[in-house]
Amino acid sequence: MAHALYDPARGYYSRVPKIGKKGDFFTSVSVGSSFGQILAYQVLEVWSSLGYPEPFHLIEQGAHEGRLLVDILEELKLLQIECYQAIEIVCIEPFDRLRLLQREKWEGLKIPFRFFSDWSEVPQEAFTGFFYSNELIDSFPVDLVTYQEGGWHEKRVICGENFADNRWDLRKITEQNPLFPWLSSIPEIEGYTTEIQRTAEAWMKSVLRGFKRGVVLIVDYGYPESVYYSRERTSGTLQMYQNHQKRMDPLLHVGEQDITAHVNFTELYRKGLGEGAQFIGYTDQGRYLTGMGERWLCEISETHPADSVVFQKKIREFKTLTHPEMMGNQFKVLGLIKGTVEEKNWKGFRFGSTIPL
Repeated sequence: MAHALYDPARGYYSRVPKIGKKGDFFTSVSVGSSFGQILAYQVLEVWSSLGYPEPFHLIEQGAHEGRLLVDILEELKLLQIECYQAIEIVCIEPFDRLRLLQREKWEGLKIPFRFFSDWSEVPQEAFTGFFYSNELIDSFPVDLVTYQEGGWHEKRVICGENFADNRWDLRKITEQNPLFPWLSSIPEIEGYTTEIQRTAEAWMKSVLRGFKRGVVLIVDYGYPESVYYSRERTSGTLQMYQNHQKRMDPLLHVGEQDITAHVNFTELYRKGLGEGAQFIGYTDQGRYLTGMGERWLCEISETHPADSVVFQKKIREFKTLTHPEMMGNQFKVLGLIKGTVEEKNWKGFRFGSTIPL
């Protein structure tokens, strides 16, 4: 999965895949600018809760071509120019092609920005600010495990000289295998196959260690562990997408199709607390954007007549992002605090936040 998605020459993401109607999949960003505009209110809330720091680090990973950040900052410039002027953009981006596209979009913002290839380059406690990611962790490489003939096996890939020669290989998991401690949460049912996300847990640790003070917001497909490893979910969540069609085999069309697995939010939550973070909230995207977007909706209503093209477009985007049968329930939102932050009731988590267990 790491090779198929992140190989510098032939990996899916190194080729800058298209997103939206003409691409392989939709995201909240491809729906329109409303998602980023609402997140601008979250940026402002974090800035004030941190005591208006300067510089205020705005950090994104998985920025793709950089459109989401533009949507956020264009709205923020209208909301609070002082916050806008305090921002320093930080982007975690390994691919040179994407960095060039991001630079092209961000240079017009007249805000300083810098890049890191990954979190290993970031000094400990380097940032005071706000980190956010949207549909990032679902693309992290996972380990596949399957329960067969009364025991757990790791479902590995033997790589051939060409992508077409790749094939599956089952290896029995012993107590010495690093996957063994994770198996206690998974039901022992013949044929049960699922994912273990060790890379996501390690990533969470790296992100929090990069902060002196700040807020981390993760938006992604996923479930709490009780749902992820429920007895009914016998086939796991690994999915492949190409031209908006769901594919079944990750060993086919390598480098030409997206490969994703849902996020285990319980592991991120536990790792966050283990690294000294505080829990803000966990909810679905519909509830989060409804709570966070109240002022944005009022501004839209006051600025544009209800029968105007702009108003109707924004309402359609908001419904797509929040409706339970569209994107509202598919995506989950997790918020964590690192360091001393002013106590407050976070607007995005005021409608039905739970602990992801």
